[in-house]
Amino acid sequence: LMKTGSIAHPYLGIGMLDVDPKVAKLLEIPTDTKGVVISKVEANSPAHVGGLLPRDIIQQVNGKPVTSSKEVQTIVRSHKPGEKLDITVLRQTELVN
Repeated sequence: LMKTGSIAHPYLGIGMLDVDPKVAKLLEIPTDTKGVVISKVEANSPAHVGGLLPRDIIQQVNGKPVTSSKEVQTIVRSHKPGEKLDITVLRQTELVN
């Protein structure tokens, strides 16, 4: 804080929504789909650089299944800024890392 005047926090740079049956129906995916849908990706953010896209559904972070945006945030915040995360997403009908 004394050197830069701010505190660096880890972040992905995405908007997220928990996938529930209502959201699944809107996305036209099976209503029993679990995960967190990316609603937006900030330009030049870690998520953008890493290739994440709006409508991707986060299934796992570092091998741990996630079903809520809170779980994603907890995992991200447990790392240091700049550390890489392994994020598995459902993109259309395909799992992508």
